[in-house]
Amino acid sequence: MRFDDKFIADISIALEPFFDEIDWEFLEKKFDLTGSIGKYNNHDVYYCQESVERIVDNSFNFNSKKCIEMLEYICYKFDIDFDFEDIRNYIDLEEKDIGIEFPKSDFQHFRVFISYSSEDYEEAIRIYNIFKNADMHCFLASEEIKLGETWDERIFEELIKADVFIFLLSESYKRSFWCNQEASIGFLKRELNNSLVIPLLTDNIMPYGIFYSVQGTNSNKIKTLKDLSKFIDSNSVSLDSALNLEYKHKLREIDDLIEKLGDVTNYYDANEIFDKIKFIKLELYQVKKIFDYAMLNNQISGSFGFNSFLKKYYLKYQNELDSKRYARIKLWYEQFFEDYI
Repeated sequence: MRFDDKFIADISIALEPFFDEIDWEFLEKKFDLTGSIGKYNNHDVYYCQESVERIVDNSFNFNSKKCIEMLEYICYKFDIDFDFEDIRNYIDLEEKDIGIEFPKSDFQHFRVFISYSSEDYEEAIRIYNIFKNADMHCFLASEEIKLGETWDERIFEELIKADVFIFLLSESYKRSFWCNQEASIGFLKRELNNSLVIPLLTDNIMPYGIFYSVQGTNSNKIKTLKDLSKFIDSNSVSLDSALNLEYKHKLREIDDLIEKLGDVTNYYDANEIFDKIKFIKLELYQVKKIFDYAMLNNQISGSFGFNSFLKKYYLKYQNELDSKRYARIKLWYEQFFEDYI
């Protein structure tokens, strides 16, 4: 929660008991906050906002310094003990152009809660693995609750601690009492703590109820952590470390496939692995390793998959390949694709 949001919440709690005693119309005029607290109807009757928090929020955003003066006046009049020093310093710092950049929150340290119907388990585990591949704390009840653990207490604990809520919306989710309970808590935390709420649609369901006002997307569009970046405020949250860890995990998966390629004993297995990596952008060290294996194993070099791989990567990296070590790779390329030279 931002410091100014916390201030607004705290001062609102302090002033709420005096809401009906405070002359908001007078204060709006006295502190030049016209239009931020209330308004007149066609009969010149004054109506103010329905809660202290909304009044404070509107007037603070309208003119923060005038708002603080008004709140100090109210506290003095009603003998309310409240310290305004920190918020004044915060406002002064915000107004100074001194090049200070406040550190961004690191998304990799966020706690994620996935709310889903048991009928959507396969999609839930797929989304869960996206976060786990970035070494993030992600709670999926079926994966995280241990045998003998009190499941409802653990779920409530994770809901309270979560910074990010992923809701897998479906017809079965809509019918579930427990899922909608989790959604209510998630949206409450969104209002109170600025928790991030991301609805993902798993079937043809339309957003309903509290989900109407929040941007979501089809869950099948989410393949990597980067696909979720449009839901995250990059001005206050850094995705760098999480994306870097996800990338490293992906590299390890590809490295494992390449290791398996080196051990193939037939064209079929070689082609199967090339099919798995053909749409992946490989690093130079990975390309070199595949070339090395191909020169040692004719079940690789003789496969259809290797021909496509050779055509895609030889020209791209030829200037970075040792001419003596990879002379045979160059020869193969010239034999197979001489029209491209």
